[in-house]
Amino acid sequence: MPEQIIVPREHLLGFYAAVSSVNRQLAQPILAALNSPAAIGILEVRQGGQAGPQYALVISIADARAILDCLVNLERVHGYNAKFSGFQINFLVILWREFLKLLESNNTPKLPNAE
Repeated sequence: MPEQIIVPREHLLGFYAAVSSVNRQLAQPILAALNSPAAIGILEVRQGGQAGPQYALVISIADARAILDCLVNLERVHGYNAKFSGFQINFLVILWREFLKLLESNNTPKLPNAE
């Protein structure tokens, strides 16, 4: 059953660049999130700062695990400092691990209209 997690656009671009470089099919849920309207617009954060738009990534836990395996393999092959869309692969691996933990714990923040 697919789960939903809210992800900043910039991170989705990094994940898509990395995963699609080796497996375009596996990257499809990420591309779908990028092609959808933003779930949350620009957010005002601490002391006048802003966070960019946030997108709803709908993905199964099995696909999320496969993406983590793909990212870990890219890190192994290209080194921890290889960059994809401006992000080092080691950062993308750490971030995706956190997303997967949230998905597996079913403790992801939900949008008001989400089931």
